[in-house]
Amino acid sequence: MTSTLYVDNLVEKTSGNGVHIPGHVINYQKYTFSSYATSNSTNYVLIRSGTYTPKIVGSKVLIQTYGRMSVDPGTAISLHDMGISIDGGSSFIGGHEIGGAATSNYRGTAAFLGEFTSTSTNAVTIGIYMRKHSGVAAYSGNCYFGSGGVLLNSSGFIVQEIAQ
Repeated sequence: MTSTLYVDNLVEKTSGNGVHIPGHVINYQKYTFSSYATSNSTNYVLIRSGTYTPKIVGSKVLIQTYGRMSVDPGTAISLHDMGISIDGGSSFIGGHEIGGAATSNYRGTAAFLGEFTSTSTNAVTIGIYMRKHSGVAAYSGNCYFGSGGVLLNSSGFIVQEIAQ
């Protein structure tokens, strides 16, 4: 037996509660930055950020970065990390690594994911951080995010909240 349900309008029963359908996108927000960021620090440096307010407690919040990432040639190799944090850079929920040889620049797309489960409907600051690897004297060169190619001076991240 099959059933068909035709609906022209779906309205929440109680005002302010919304309509809960597991697996659907509750909210979508895009953060775009028009200039590139650079770092040569061995400590994580905040290079992009935005505030997101979850709509529903317990939902899955997905974060996807986009942008061109490049590393200058240094005196030896260059190796840099990027990460997504929602706690001011204390811990990371997603990341990416990029490296280049001493004699050439490396350019590539820095597209990586992070996710967390919302624990409240309070605003969360999402930060994208970057650092140069530490502990090896040979690591050198600057790292850029949002520069070059088709994505010239354009980078950012997309947030999607998914009902569970």
